[in-house]
Amino acid sequence: MSFEITRELLQTAPVEGMPGWETRLSLITHPAGADGSGHSHPVRGLGYVLEGTMVSAFDDDAEEIIVAGQGFQDKASFHRVVRNGSATEPMRSMRCKAVSRDPGLTLNTPRETCSTRRAMPNPCIGSRFRVFRTSMSRVP
Repeated sequence: MSFEITRELLQTAPVEGMPGWETRLSLITHPAGADGSGHSHPVRGLGYVLEGTMVSAFDDDAEEIIVAGQGFQDKASFHRVVRNGSATEPMRSMRCKAVSRDPGLTLNTPRETCSTRRAMPNPCIGSRFRVFRTSMSRVP
């Protein structure tokens, strides 16, 4: 059995009035038992569970259970928990978010936040993105 989480980019569109930004619609598949916890999001997003059950929590929030037919919001924050709620059935969701196409853009945080929230690359955007809360800057 494969636990690999897959992301299929379904559609992109430029964000009007924001050069270098685009909206992305993706289909995410979590096989039975798959766990994608411990990653970050540089921007807010909207999602919808198509099939199965998702368990999700950001930062220190309580875990939330989202079932097929329910929508959800991804915070621009540390996604502490995100996993398939079933050990036997897959979970599929669609997600939409506006992102920068510039891989040199990062989001920065005060140092005191770094000890409790890991700065990690976002596989959706590119390896030079890091999620933090306060300001945006370019990586030299």
